[in-house]
Amino acid sequence: MKAKKASCGSVHSLIMFENKQGKELLYSVGIKIGSEYAHLGVEEEMAEDQEHPFREVATFNDRNVVDFLAHDQASLVIIGGGATDAENLYAHKLPEGKKAKGLLHLYK
Repeated sequence: MKAKKASCGSVHSLIMFENKQGKELLYSVGIKIGSEYAHLGVEEEMAEDQEHPFREVATFNDRNVVDFLAHDQASLVIIGGGATDAENLYAHKLPEGKKAKGLLHLYK
């Protein structure tokens, strides 16, 4: 894969890669600091895996990512398209298998 763009926050970064087929894939990389996770956009189980520091943010695989920004404790991803492109975008898997919808999700 080829890195196309990166944005670095204080404890995590976002990187857009392009695979051999030309598809863009967004990844998050960071470290766990104390009880805080530095991988925004991935499920808690993935963030705990210290063996694989790059985590694919699969939420955006089938979306047109126009731009993105990793900041101090948050990330911003701008997607292009119509109203249906946001369907299921804010669905999150929580601990104990619960699911929730919302703009942000946090790990403790």
